[in-house]
Amino acid sequence: MNTNPYATSDQSETAYFTDDITLLPLSAIWRICRRLGLTGWVLVFPLFTVRKLLGWTYPANHATCRPDGLNFIAPHELSADEASGLANLEDACRALGMQPLGIFRPPWIGRKSGVFELWLHPSRRLYCNLAYISLSLGKFHKSKAIFACHSKLATGLEFHTSSMDPEDWIPELIPPGHDLAPLPAGLAPAEVIEHHLARIADQGEVLELDGDAACRLIVESTQRQIDFSWDRGFLRRIGESELAELRSLSHPDTLPGSESR
Repeated sequence: MNTNPYATSDQSETAYFTDDITLLPLSAIWRICRRLGLTGWVLVFPLFTVRKLLGWTYPANHATCRPDGLNFIAPHELSADEASGLANLEDACRALGMQPLGIFRPPWIGRKSGVFELWLHPSRRLYCNLAYISLSLGKFHKSKAIFACHSKLATGLEFHTSSMDPEDWIPELIPPGHDLAPLPAGLAPAEVIEHHLARIADQGEVLELDGDAACRLIVESTQRQIDFSWDRGFLRRIGESELAELRSLSHPDTLPGSESR
């Protein structure tokens, strides 16, 4: 019997959604394309604009479902790339006296995969997540590690501070009630935490967290993100044929009904 209160339940009719650059606002598409230089301005942006106007989305490369919990895994279940990609961030968290809360895989299927680690700050005013994300598109493959801090005020407003690459900053995707501050990629966790604590210092009452509260917050935050993106038309639901193909490419721990730890 599944006794993990944060485990994703078995759902035979789970809806899966995919993102697509043509579903984003033109302002976001332009911001992404202009980073490509002349090629982006002259070739890529017009292509995406025409596809957006005609409603021509691309075949799904990956997808996710709306989670109702977290599927935890043991440290030895990390791949070699995941373990090495997160090692420096883990060391930094330990040096700062943070408490590890667990490791879980998000319910992504297809050619996008990842793993998240949750750590609780000694002040209990924030928790941090360490993410290692891999994405493949044809012969292109990219992996990255991301460090982020999260707090919730008594008013319900959530503050997020993260070191990230410029291409990951898409403000149109941020739901109401969330305040995200992007910092340069590669910034040390101690610097990200220092910046985050300074941001929330004069914001009124900040909720103190324990492990259970931090786990609930990340689930609820992910749910709101998916709901917001769906309501704004930034996601599309994939059909059965796409779903079957993406599932065949997925890590077994990301599928609904996988064994929870």
